[in-house]
Amino acid sequence: PNHLQQNGFVVPTCGSAAPRALLQVGAMARSSRCLSLLVTLCSGLVEAVDPKDLSAWFASPDGLGMQPAAAAALAKDNAEALTASGVTIAQLAGLKVVMAGMVNHDGMGMKLEQIQATILTLAEQHTSPENLSSYFQVLYQAYIRGRAGMFLPLKDAQMHAMQLAARRLRSEDLLPLYETLIKPPVSLSIDPVTKQRAIGLAYAGGNLIKLINAFQETRDIDQASAQAVFWNLDGAPQRYGVDGKPMKAEQFFKNIGKSWLSNWTNAPQEMRVVNGKAYTVREFVNIFPSTWEVQFNAAPIATQKRLNGSKPLGVADFVKTYGESWSAAWQAAPELPCEECAPFFQHDDRMSNLFV
Repeated sequence: PNHLQQNGFVVPTCGSAAPRALLQVGAMARSSRCLSLLVTLCSGLVEAVDPKDLSAWFASPDGLGMQPAAAAALAKDNAEALTASGVTIAQLAGLKVVMAGMVNHDGMGMKLEQIQATILTLAEQHTSPENLSSYFQVLYQAYIRGRAGMFLPLKDAQMHAMQLAARRLRSEDLLPLYETLIKPPVSLSIDPVTKQRAIGLAYAGGNLIKLINAFQETRDIDQASAQAVFWNLDGAPQRYGVDGKPMKAEQFFKNIGKSWLSNWTNAPQEMRVVNGKAYTVREFVNIFPSTWEVQFNAAPIATQKRLNGSKPLGVADFVKTYGESWSAAWQAAPELPCEECAPFFQHDDRMSNLFV
């Protein structure tokens, strides 16, 4: 995303077109895919998506409402990529319900053309419909479950909800971050800058207690925000730097300096493997509330893969291919099973059960 420089602390701006563009990169890249060999190479035995069924769903009023010829062409271009990513029609339908639903009934109020442009990319990144809906409600509503929401403009709320959910970040963390900023002892003004700071902390991962304690010590919200990111989950999270090597947030700061946060915000998260599935450290906390640190430290690091055109590539290969801009290409690319993981269809609960 584009960023707003606020006294040294960089936060994503609500008006940025970059996150929306990232969600559309995958759609532009699909037209040239030829994946007949890819499915076998990248994930072993997989459960294929039937192009005819996919075409029928694309053309259905309950699906993407496309003309039959356009639906058939889109299905032909994407069936094998969706198969490689372990995406099913049922999962697409779940996303569609949230994206098209009424904003006062857990939906996002998106127009059909918006959905057509973004749903496949969201699905290929295994975006949870529940997490997507929850993010949108916090971002858009003035009040949510008796608490003040962030009340962003509709398009901004839609954009950030898609981007945050696609990155496997937790919707339940955003509202407490916002409340911490506007309530004592921090007591920032309820204005666009404060809302954007809360969103920036959500992208980066910020710890509420560290934020409050650091602010009480320094009375400097920028220093406090940085400390909240450095020591979130006891400093366990790592993300992949410009060189493709995993680093903690404080290492990003030491190595990069002033622009560390924008680099950290856009960097892919390290994941680790349990029972054939790859999870972020925040997901480990959800799965193992009392023993997450032991479980996370004992788990092997996932060798993550993404689809680049017609090839499954790892982090190092993306770095070689795209150089310093590799992380943007990675974030937009379809997610494949990690080398240590089972095929996605063997654990198709992954898109939802971590977020309920």
